[in-house]
Amino acid sequence: MPHYFVERAMHVGDEVVLRGGDARHVLRVLRLARGDWLKLSDGQGKTFRAEIIATATTHLTARITEECASRQGTPPPLLAIAIIKHDRTEAIIQKAVELGIQRIVPFSSARTIPTFAAGIKDAKQVRWQRIAEEAAKQSGLPFQPKVDPPSTFEALMAIASTTELSLLFWESERTQPISQLASALKSAAQKLVIIGPEGGFAPEEIARAQAHGVRTVSLGPQILRVETAAVAALAVIQFLSGNFEIET
Repeated sequence: MPHYFVERAMHVGDEVVLRGGDARHVLRVLRLARGDWLKLSDGQGKTFRAEIIATATTHLTARITEECASRQGTPPPLLAIAIIKHDRTEAIIQKAVELGIQRIVPFSSARTIPTFAAGIKDAKQVRWQRIAEEAAKQSGLPFQPKVDPPSTFEALMAIASTTELSLLFWESERTQPISQLASALKSAAQKLVIIGPEGGFAPEEIARAQAHGVRTVSLGPQILRVETAAVAALAVIQFLSGNFEIET
């Protein structure tokens, strides 16, 4: 069932009007009509089933008939990703949201390629946000995801210092596999996952992170591309956190 965000509080019995790109997608791409069904989310965790009751050239009206049950898992982590080539950053954003991530913080580090960080203009930021929202619709995420403006490593450390559990994936970590942190991941109300650039983190950045209470962890002995490491890390964390369980 197609899924769209509506930036307002909704209740059973309400009539909701969709306009703009969402209406065009429903009417012209999916070719839905009166009597067909949609899912509408408020972006804050609630999703509703709604019946299309009227259509026009530029908009449609749907009536909310019921609230959909949603499983209450543990809070997903905030993802901080070092800025890499933009098409690969876009792939990380898309897959991260499909895995349930609600907030993504792109950042520059000592080994970030300068042209990648310098090339982020307002249009790129808008594109990243649109990719995140489309991924949320596709995967049925009831929360509207947010991609923050590009940040710095120092600003990221300020976030890490106030987060209950902050994890930095580091290829030189030899004693702390992510598999040993299942209990901590399930109990932590706030989690931060940090993924570095192609060249990895500089030694002084690792020391700085550890001084801020960040735990370095390993995904195993193999060296992974940044986008592979991000998806693998998030999938493992969401699994260990209990967010892939099926309700019976």
